[in-house]
Amino acid sequence: MVSTRVSSPLGGPLPKKPQPTTPLQAWVTSLPAAYRVGMMELDPTVFGEDLRKDILQRVVVFQRASWRAGTAKTKTRSEVRGGGKKPWQQKGTGRARASSIRSPLFRGGGTVHGPTPKDWSIKLPKKVQRMGVRVALSAKLAQNDLLIVDSLNLPSSNEEDLLEALFSNSLPPNLSAAAEGLDDVTVMPQRDINVYDMLNHPTLIMSMDAVREVEQWLSTWRHGSPEDLTSFLEADDQQQDQQ
Repeated sequence: MVSTRVSSPLGGPLPKKPQPTTPLQAWVTSLPAAYRVGMMELDPTVFGEDLRKDILQRVVVFQRASWRAGTAKTKTRSEVRGGGKKPWQQKGTGRARASSIRSPLFRGGGTVHGPTPKDWSIKLPKKVQRMGVRVALSAKLAQNDLLIVDSLNLPSSNEEDLLEALFSNSLPPNLSAAAEGLDDVTVMPQRDINVYDMLNHPTLIMSMDAVREVEQWLSTWRHGSPEDLTSFLEADDQQQDQQ
């Protein structure tokens, strides 16, 4: 077995990708009026990831494989009930020899080379799974398909209120009950966000609190502790206020 290691032209391993020094910005929309109330600073290591289609493909294949039940099963001749007695004698009848009526040659007999229970799941490093979520979030932001709202409040659990909010480019989350009858709307907590659902829906709607929690989960900030990232975003906000 021969192992190779990619190195830079000057020797040694390739340097790490430099981290951005300025946060990203996104509009914040109010509910249910659907007007912009301000801007929000976003972690550039979460919402500024390179758009890697290969990573998205690997994560989607991983998700779909893990969802397969793998319970398809057919019975072989030894598993089908009956057929213990030889149907007719070996010689003298003029018919082809047969040992059991549960042979695959007979109607009602066993199946040859049929499916058996199987685990279709594949392994994928967790860092690749998290990177896939970051790439999908970055793609939504770059394509202007990410809608951030100040809060998710719905007056009731009626579908009419939810549809009215959707048509006005806003969203609330009394959603669980309101979205039950809507096939095109998927409601989930921020920790369940995944690549497949983000790619399967044209628009992603998140609250400000959900954005911050996702950033804490997916951030690859390497300049210090998460507190340093928070102070970095707050400092940028203060600079904009002073300007």
